[in-house]
Amino acid sequence: MFFRQSIINPEMSNYIRKSNNKYMENLINYNNKLKNKFKNLFQNKTYEIQEVNNIYFLLPFVSLVSFLAGYKYKSIL
Repeated sequence: MFFRQSIINPEMSNYIRKSNNKYMENLINYNNKLKNKFKNLFQNKTYEIQEVNNIYFLLPFVSLVSFLAGYKYKSIL
């Protein structure tokens, strides 16, 4: 069975092939970078502990600032 082939300049077909290969290369590199990032994130336990400590440090600070802002607002009224 014969399929009808569109007439494409050989240089153009080479360009298309190279650009597709480059796109796939970039996609694979991006996926590998993401995999490595998440692998490092879950392997490094100190990173998770450090993030939690930052959150617990910010919580009282934010509550103090909001309390002082409310106190100032009440004194204005």
